[in-house]
Amino acid sequence: MKAYEALLKAISKLVEFVTCALLTALVLIITWQVFSRYVLGTTPSWSEEISVILVVWFGMLGAGLGVRDGSHLAVEFIVRGMSAGPRMFFHRLSFALIIAFSGLMVIGGFRLVKFVMDNNEINPATGIPVGYTYLALPLAGIFIFMHALKHLLDLFAGREPAVEDLFAETGKGADAE
Repeated sequence: MKAYEALLKAISKLVEFVTCALLTALVLIITWQVFSRYVLGTTPSWSEEISVILVVWFGMLGAGLGVRDGSHLAVEFIVRGMSAGPRMFFHRLSFALIIAFSGLMVIGGFRLVKFVMDNNEINPATGIPVGYTYLALPLAGIFIFMHALKHLLDLFAGREPAVEDLFAETGKGADAE
């Protein structure tokens, strides 16, 4: 388990760096787009397509970081009033469902990438194959799967009490400030 945790930590650091770079690039490109539209009177043809690609990648990779940190979407009010046993059951069920969904992301995502690459679909302004945009789906699915699996294994082993508190009234989790 230590090797798996070390691998997850290394991948997470890489994803954090990539998402920071994506966000920085997105801000710079949109700033340039607004400046060029309103000051120079022309808009670069590539800026909107690149921005969309960056948003897709940022959102998908960010979802994986959200699962890692326990800040993914959750219906908290249902489990808040439960005792520890049922609450733990629903946390385990939640991560099991996340694992199942991430598996569908991986399978469906790779099928989608293959389909658009086989059909030579490209973005018209940049010439970038659409498959590179859609590749974010299965790669994020793998990242989400890995973190959800770790959380689920930790819950079953009783090693991560903080996960049980993610949705409790302590302020941790999705609604934390």
